[in-house]
Amino acid sequence: MKEVVDFVKRERGAVLTVEERLDILLLQVKLRQEKAERQKKDSSGRKPTSYDVSKRVAWLLNRKETLVREVWKTYVQQRQMTVAKPPGNASARPTRAPRTKTVTTHSAICQEAENYRYPYCGQGRDGSSGRTWIHGG
Repeated sequence: MKEVVDFVKRERGAVLTVEERLDILLLQVKLRQEKAERQKKDSSGRKPTSYDVSKRVAWLLNRKETLVREVWKTYVQQRQMTVAKPPGNASARPTRAPRTKTVTTHSAICQEAENYRYPYCGQGRDGSSGRTWIHGG
């Protein structure tokens, strides 16, 4: 059993998805309905067994209780779901490397170093084809 729990912890992301938030809401509602029905049926005069719904949902889903409470509270107050963007490069952004003389010179130096490591290439500096030695004679 512990192996399965460890697997889920490893594979599940840290950020709650919309689906996970909806599952938390659904569990909250089902358990709250069950709790209300149980309290109605127990007319024997003794105190019915009670439990904290958020704590139970957190235990069932192996999530933090504060997180489960936050999802429920947000929905009750706003009647909508707010979801953070998942980590990663999901949106296109322009490159941050500036096109300055230094950067271009550095790129040219790197290219020369690459040519030095691999001195033979398909085309020589003079434009002739065939295997030509680039550096030296």
